[in-house]
Amino acid sequence: MVEIRRMPNESDESLIYRVCSMKDSFGTWSEVRDILNKLLDKDYSESKYRKWYKVYQAGLEEGLKKIQSDSDYSDLDDKLNALKKERKKIQALNVERNKYDREEARRELFYEQIAENIISLPLVSFGQISNEENVDHHNFEEEYVLCLADIHAGAKFKESYDEYSMEIVQERFLYLLDEMSYFIKDKGINHLHVLELGDTVQGLIHLNDLRINDSSMVRTIVEISRLIAEFLNQLSSITKITYYHCGRANHTQIRAFNAKANELAEEDVEYIIGHYIQDLLQNNGRVEVILPDTNQSYIKLNVKANDIYAMHGHQLKNTDKAIDDISNYLAETVDYLIIGHEHCSKEITANAYSTFDREILVCPSFIGSDPYSHSILKRTHGAVKIFGFNEVYGHNETYKLILD
Repeated sequence: MVEIRRMPNESDESLIYRVCSMKDSFGTWSEVRDILNKLLDKDYSESKYRKWYKVYQAGLEEGLKKIQSDSDYSDLDDKLNALKKERKKIQALNVERNKYDREEARRELFYEQIAENIISLPLVSFGQISNEENVDHHNFEEEYVLCLADIHAGAKFKESYDEYSMEIVQERFLYLLDEMSYFIKDKGINHLHVLELGDTVQGLIHLNDLRINDSSMVRTIVEISRLIAEFLNQLSSITKITYYHCGRANHTQIRAFNAKANELAEEDVEYIIGHYIQDLLQNNGRVEVILPDTNQSYIKLNVKANDIYAMHGHQLKNTDKAIDDISNYLAETVDYLIIGHEHCSKEITANAYSTFDREILVCPSFIGSDPYSHSILKRTHGAVKIFGFNEVYGHNETYKLILD
């Protein structure tokens, strides 16, 4: 007798139909009866199975004829195709939604992992702010913006006369703290704006970054965030501070899955660094931290009635026309545009108003010369800029502090 086994989850009816349809390979209905009785644990006659199979075949043929002759069959087919299309649309929407959900979840998880180590900085001993009680707010008083750009923390190299590491970053911040303390006291500043323009860490956007990075990216993010927060904390002992952190840059992008530049623009650790600094200073009432909206590549300042926009600058194609491009894009009047990214200093006049010039102010880099600049035979000092703004004459003071 032919050996036939029951398939997993096979119903009695399906088993009977399968075995009966294979009758010709057995030779007789008697063999069909023996096989089915054994598998079903029954004692039916061969005629029962034969009649059962005949009725099943007749019903199947009748059903097929009915479907083929049914005038509504084509309509049903159209409806099934339409339903399939709708399902495909829903699947496509779900793919996009899941993509954004994953991006947000990765960002939150990354932030949560860093946040586990957050301990707010202890408050410094606050001194009295210069002229705090009797500030003369006349139109000719200046307010100052300290600009930090392109720190590239985590990079470590030694090229000719130039050297960089996290230890050197710390030394430069200590030196900057001393210089700014003197500057604040000398100018009698009671409120300082501090602007961070991005590329805070070296990141991993180039293969060369693997060679010059001194530590893991996560550890570097924690170290530089605490260093900037401590710098602001100490500086707040002598003045009030408004700190602005640009949320987009190029070196701080996470270019996962071989993504191209700016293809995953929202995957940027500047978001984490800015929020980490905000958390570290949450108990310091003298430091206000202002962050851009998640989807913005720029941040806005209003200093002595001057509308100032700031961004890292990697998105700009033509620096000389950038202020007009930004004004047209925002449908707003932009008095000044402050950027980094170019690792050099420029002050570009775009147009003239009645009492001041509209300008693009390009800031030097904190890091100064690096292996790339040496490869193209260019050197610059690591530096920061301080811009003074007047309510009538706009940008009318510039100071450069060389750090190396």
